[in-house]
Amino acid sequence: VYDNSTHGMIVNYAGSGSRFANNTIYQIAGDTLRIQGNSQFPTIRDNILWADAGRAIYVANDSQTGFNSDYNMLYLTNSAAAGSWQETDRDSLTDWQSAAFQDIHSLASNPLFVDIDGSDNVLGGVNGVDDDFHLQSTSLAVDRGDVQSYYLEEPWFNGGRVNLGAFGNTLEA
Repeated sequence: VYDNSTHGMIVNYAGSGSRFANNTIYQIAGDTLRIQGNSQFPTIRDNILWADAGRAIYVANDSQTGFNSDYNMLYLTNSAAAGSWQETDRDSLTDWQSAAFQDIHSLASNPLFVDIDGSDNVLGGVNGVDDDFHLQSTSLAVDRGDVQSYYLEEPWFNGGRVNLGAFGNTLEA
């Protein structure tokens, strides 16, 4: 998910047991992932969240009950913050972990995508056909997912763990 104007993804009024997993979101402005609307017990796993401004993860006060986030990669560029918890921005992953007690196994790193703006060097371009958000083999997001997440759809040899992001647990991993 990319090239949105205000938010990458909004989880609104999510019921207990909602799972948000294996997504790649690149957000230039606004929040990359926004949890709101009295969402209860959402699980956030195995995602790559790239925030250029705004926050990688925003959790509204009414949606903090049972919030569970881990095994994600946050890539923070320019003025981006890792997250917002109790209506306070947390600038770094360490600040976010200390405030929300979440994302203990997550990391802050460049995901090393193959070529996000494709051969035409235009992000989005003609329907984004040539934009490539696959991971380079040297990316820290390779084999970095939750040990409980499925990975068997990934080509062999897959390292025994799911890749983070949209291509985790797919033949395109």
